[in-house]
Amino acid sequence: MQVFNREVLDQAFLLLPPGTKQKLGLLIGFQILTSTLDLIALYFLGTLASVGVLYIQNQPAAFQPSLTTILNLDDATFNTQFASFSVLIIVIFTVKTFLAILGNRKILIFLGNRASSASSSMVSKLLASKPDYILRMKSQELLYSVTSGLDNLILNYVSAACVLLTEALFLVVIISGVVAFSPSAGVIALIVFGLSTLFISRLTSRSGKSLSEKSARLSVQYNERLLETLSVYRELLLRSELDRASSETQTVRALILKIRAKLTFLPILNKYLFEFSIVIGGALVGISQILFQDSNSAIVSVAVFIAASTRILPSLIRAQNSFFVMKQSEGGAQVTLDVIVEIDELLKKVDKNTQIEIPSKFYPTISVENLTFSYPETEQIVLKEINFLIKAGQFVAIVGQSGAGKSTLVDLLLGMYEPSSGDIKVSGMSPRQAVKAWPGVISYVPQDIAIIDGTIAKNIALQNSDQQESKILSSLENSHLLDDVMAMNKKFNEVVGERGIRLSGGQKQRLGIARALYTNPEMIIFDEATSSLDPMTEKSVTDAIYNKKSGVTLIVIAHRLSTVRNADLVILLDQGRLIAQGTFDEVRSLAPKFDEQVKLVNL
Repeated sequence: MQVFNREVLDQAFLLLPPGTKQKLGLLIGFQILTSTLDLIALYFLGTLASVGVLYIQNQPAAFQPSLTTILNLDDATFNTQFASFSVLIIVIFTVKTFLAILGNRKILIFLGNRASSASSSMVSKLLASKPDYILRMKSQELLYSVTSGLDNLILNYVSAACVLLTEALFLVVIISGVVAFSPSAGVIALIVFGLSTLFISRLTSRSGKSLSEKSARLSVQYNERLLETLSVYRELLLRSELDRASSETQTVRALILKIRAKLTFLPILNKYLFEFSIVIGGALVGISQILFQDSNSAIVSVAVFIAASTRILPSLIRAQNSFFVMKQSEGGAQVTLDVIVEIDELLKKVDKNTQIEIPSKFYPTISVENLTFSYPETEQIVLKEINFLIKAGQFVAIVGQSGAGKSTLVDLLLGMYEPSSGDIKVSGMSPRQAVKAWPGVISYVPQDIAIIDGTIAKNIALQNSDQQESKILSSLENSHLLDDVMAMNKKFNEVVGERGIRLSGGQKQRLGIARALYTNPEMIIFDEATSSLDPMTEKSVTDAIYNKKSGVTLIVIAHRLSTVRNADLVILLDQGRLIAQGTFDEVRSLAPKFDEQVKLVNL
């Protein structure tokens, strides 16, 4: 039976800062040193029991002169000596308990601080990995990996491993002391508690790991279903399907709670089995001493065994619970371990070439040559042999029916994915290199604007702590949201609520546009980002952006053809292929179906 999973420990320590093993070793060493106090107390207790038995039987009874001299009790009466030794034993056990608590607290606080650093490191690695990995991962799985999963790996697994190692060494010290004082009591304690530990470990190790792994994966599934239900709440309400959605969610929750109940029961089982072991062990010690020694030896040995058991039993329970926590955490941390392995593999493939020559100026141009793309782990071609050139300052429209590949093309232009073949250059560099070289010069406005539960200013500036009022004012003005914001009670500091619950659909989209304008970009990509605006507001926003800053390149995905009527370049996609490009009228003449659509809307 494997106690420590070396792979899990190695992965955990790879996440932790350098020097963690050495510092943990010192803390564990401190814990082991305190166990000598238990050994001293047990020696005094054995001596006290031996002398006490002789005294009760009116036989000559006296403490060793060396002990009374050390304690300055040579001239004291026997009763005073007996009471003094009793108090001394209590003091030693109290000090040992205090030091043990202090040591364990130090270990947990130390690991807590290290877990915080590990979490930051993992999030940094995650954000430094390829964007397509983050986009294809389930959000709840990522969230679990950097929170509860990481806690399972470090705070639970590593700390439990430290406690288990400490308690194992402590047990070796204590049982060795019992063997030295009473060989029979020591051997019986070793056999009884050893067999009990082995039995309990086999009983709980496999079930603990498998149950905790199921619990972790079901927790991710539960969170996903709950968020899905909340995101389509209105639709479910109108269909009277909230009860069904609630029932499905609660079914998963019931499974989680059932598993957690089983996990909670296993440590309780340990306690009763170990208590039973003390009774059996004490009886065996007494019987063996009566059979092979005498009644006095039996009383002393049983007393020593019970006294030692008061230290051994809690230690065994802690060790066994730590072993169980390790197996439980090992299963719960598996999701995080899988993510860590994937991230490490992806980071090896990330282009780390920092020696590329960065031009002194960004040119908002894009060239696409023979672009073909399939999503990772699929063979279906989404875009095939795409070629076009976007010049600085152009107003470009990407049009086509749903499923034509427009949003995928935008993701490629932004560097979210890499082409399967062909090449994309933004200002003469790959999209990711351009974004890294010139942060903020490219902005993106999605169709579904992600709203932070914060102020208007926070939603525009995002992580930029330097929230410049003049830039916020300009962004709001150009997005035609300034009047709405100034009418709010707290102006820029108005809190918009979770998912922007206090904003209308049009206000959310204009807030997203204001966010994109905050960095004073030279290239802006709109992915159906004005669909919630009325035509006049849409035209005003587009004109304000285009006319306010000469040379800005606008790339717009739009189904509303009136939006792109005056585009410098129209790129028409159909089933992943570029079938026409040119001015609006040129594309009409090259693509009959597009011309029919234009006629239908009377353009």
